[in-house]
Order: sequence, then C-alpha cells, then structure tokens
Amino acid sequence: MTAATPYGYYLGSDASLISCNAEDCTSTTGANIDGMEEKKEMTFLNSGTGDNKIIRCVTEKCEEVVKPNNYFVDNSQEALVLIKCDSTAKTCNKVDATNRGIYISDDGQKLIQCGLTSCSIISDIDPAISSNVYLNGEKGNNINAIIKAKAITASQRKRAEPTHKWSAEIGAENDLYINGNGNESSYPVIYCKSKNTCEEINSTGKKMDINNNKIVKSNLISTTPDNESGTSNTDVTGAGVVAYIVDKSTADILDKPSSNSKLVVCTYTADGTPAWACATPNSLSNYYIYYDGTATNLIVTSSNTISSVIKKAEFENGKNGYYLNNSNDPVKVIQCDSSNGCKKYTEPEESGWCTTSADQVGTIRGINFCTKNDATSPKNQQYLPHHQNILLTLHLDPHLVLEVLL
Repeated sequence: MTAATPYGYYLGSDASLISCNAEDCTSTTGANIDGMEEKKEMTFLNSGTGDNKIIRCVTEKCEEVVKPNNYFVDNSQEALVLIKCDSTAKTCNKVDATNRGIYISDDGQKLIQCGLTSCSIISDIDPAISSNVYLNGEKGNNINAIIKAKAITASQRKRAEPTHKWSAEIGAENDLYINGNGNESSYPVIYCKSKNTCEEINSTGKKMDINNNKIVKSNLISTTPDNESGTSNTDVTGAGVVAYIVDKSTADILDKPSSNSKLVVCTYTADGTPAWACATPNSLSNYYIYYDGTATNLIVTSSNTISSVIKKAEFENGKNGYYLNNSNDPVKVIQCDSSNGCKKYTEPEESGWCTTSADQVGTIRGINFCTKNDATSPKNQQYLPHHQNILLTLHLDPHLVLEVLL
C-alpha cells in the first residue's frame, strides 16, 4: 500500500476529496470544501498513482480529469501558482503565474485569470459566443501571444467535445485588439509591435488600428479615418489621403512627432475594398495634412522621417502658402494659412480669386496657381511656395512667382 503524501490530495472512493497533512488525512464532500460556495469549482494536484493528475471538485462530487491538458487553478493555496499539465507527457506540475496573466485551461474549454495574489476560473464567458481577445500569460519560446476563441470542426472534435475552444494564436505586427482583460480606463487594448511581440497598453487615448484600417477611440468604439479627421472639412477627406503620427510602442495617435513615432497614411478609394486602407509608407515624400481633433495642420517629412509639424496658428510670418503634397495624393498642392489651417488646393474657390494677371501667376500641372487674393477679398494674404524641390522661374519682381514646375 502506498503511503499518503504529506499535504497531498486524493480522490476518495465515495467521490470525496481526501486531503492529507503531516499528521493525518481527512475526507470532505465537494459541497463542504472550504471556498466551494464562492468558487463553484475547485481543482487540486492528484497525489495518487495513475495518469490523471488533476482532481476536479464541484458541489455534487469530486472526480479525476481524464488526460488533463493546459493550466488548472491550484486551489490548495491562495497564491500566484497554477498547475500546468501536458497530456502527451502525462505530467502535471506546479508553476508560478503572473499578475494579470490569462491562461488557457482544461484543454481550451476555460480560461484562468490571475490577479495580485491568486488565480481563478473566468466563469462567465463561453468561447462559442465570445469575441474577447486576451494576452497569453504563458511565456517562453514558440508561445503564441494572443488568446481568442476558435471553432472546432466536426472532424476535429470528439462527440462530447464543444464546438469552440480557447486557442493561442500568433499576433501580427500592428495588430490592435480590444482587451478582454481590460476596460476603457485600464489596459484598454492589446498591441503587437512586431510579430508575436504583444502587450497590454495602459493608455486611454485614440489609437491607430492599422491592420483593420480604423481608429479606436477612447471609448473603445472603432471608427473610420474620415470620422476622426475633420468630417466637415471635405478638403481633408475628399481626395482621400489622411496622415497620422503614431507611437510605435502603444499605437497612440500623437499630436507631434517623437523619437518613437511613425507616420501612418490612410488612403480612401470610393470603390475600394476596404474603402480606407492604412499603412506605414516605405518612404515619405514632402508634406501631409494632419488633423489633430481641432484643426488641420501640416506634417513635414525629410530624409524619410517626420521632421516637424506646423500647427494652424503657426501659418503666419512667412509660413502661409503652398506646399507640395505627398506623392500618393492625386491633389498635388496643399494650401495653408493661420485662419483655415491646411487644405488641398484644387481650383480657386471664391469669386474674384485669381482673376487678374497679377494674381494668376502660373499653373501646377494645369491647376491655376495664385500668389494672393484679389484686393476685394477679405483674406488679401500673400501665398508663396514652400518646397526646396520646386523649380521657380521668377518675374522681374522677385516676390512674384511667374511659373512653378514639378
């Protein structure tokens, strides 16, 4: 007869839980196990012989889990400790867990959530109907970073098995998920900086969901770029190119560049699928219109990086004028001033604009190009080109541009 292991657990012949300490062993029915009323289900590492190393207890009874796999809560103690099982190797061992860790349990049928001091089964989610996504608490080489529900086909499952299970999936670069283990004010999203390098992000600003061509607002509702880029300003969205400055580590949309930021450009195509397509350009060119939530500003790029942002209020003291648009935009010119910010310049929009020879001083690929409004216009502002690659042919008056060639 095998001696009982001190501080071990065994399955009783009457479906009870036998627990042993250094002095003796006691038998307890499932309903009377300390903590059962709250937890509804409790699991213990089986000290008995045989391959089934997990004992699961509910109110009615205790039983062995056949071929246990993945993680189980260690209800023998209140601690950040789990039982990890390998059904192939037929082993189960106690392992340390981490705060905020989410672990696949019971061969994908359940999830375990760990807090500061202990772990418990998440009892109110069903993989068959849940769209929640979690960061995998399991760490190590070749461990997929993302946990989500996965459908199991009839050919893949046995008769009594569920139609869906929790599965660990590879996270792709720029993947952004609403975090099932967070909320609007705490760790709202999971972001993958690179393939399978993913983490919970504890910031609550607007974020760029590049791979889904959307923006996730602070209330965790997704929207298309035009709804977050000055919907009323058709000059921003009408021609279909909107730019954003995005933090590489958090996916936060920024109002100015930093050492850790990148440019994301979203392009609209009326008959495209999807209509909006967002990406990080392999190369940057010239200038991009940028909407910061209140005004349309200008992003300046140089040597394939964001060099600066010119805010609406700064378009004075010589910065009012025309800027050569980025090469991906069909509209080739951006017009900026401190009253209106920046917009794409197509044709004169006001009566009296560009009607005299003094105002109309050339064309850019067929677009009328003006240096100033007619004197009767309330703006009456001087506009000059601002780009080092524009070839200027000057009139006798050096302040007037006679011709602009690209």
